[in-house]
Amino acid sequence: MSENKRDYRDGSLFSLEKVIMSSVKDRVNYQKRLGDFIGRQSALVGKKSEVRYCWKCNGTEILYQEEELPLITKNKRFKSAKLITAICSKCGEKYYNRKETKQLEEIDKIINSYSCEGNNNVVVHSVSYCEVCESDNIENVELEVYLLSKDSKIISVTIQEDCCTRCNAVYYADEGDQMAMEHLKYFFLTQ
Repeated sequence: MSENKRDYRDGSLFSLEKVIMSSVKDRVNYQKRLGDFIGRQSALVGKKSEVRYCWKCNGTEILYQEEELPLITKNKRFKSAKLITAICSKCGEKYYNRKETKQLEEIDKIINSYSCEGNNNVVVHSVSYCEVCESDNIENVELEVYLLSKDSKIISVTIQEDCCTRCNAVYYADEGDQMAMEHLKYFFLTQ
């Protein structure tokens, strides 16, 4: 009997258990990092920005606010980017610093680099059942994907894809969509 236990420990069952546990640990670490990231971003909203006065109205109340900008890319499934930006409370003039402007340009550039001729249209409901939980509750929805970073004011990108409403599995309409999202996550994680 002890020999059978040793076989299991040396074999695939023990390895599978280690993989599952590391996956759970990774998920917990990700949730903690995500919570910290959202907390940092939320703490900025409503605070006074570095912009001292508005060039348009000479107002002095320029506060950080959350804003969603549409993405103009070849791939129409990528909808928008959400970021924290300085906005004048008096006239609504928006101020973007050079770093965020370059990062927004990089988002467009990354998405376009993975876009091919056939994936530029919005796909409506292309998956009929979930391969993970075998549910047929698949909907074509807009998903907000967070771009975790240490100091960027860009929060997330919204993309339209198929998603299982039961287990939240995402089914990308095109491999380029998934690769672009992974590239974006890596880009902001390393900033």
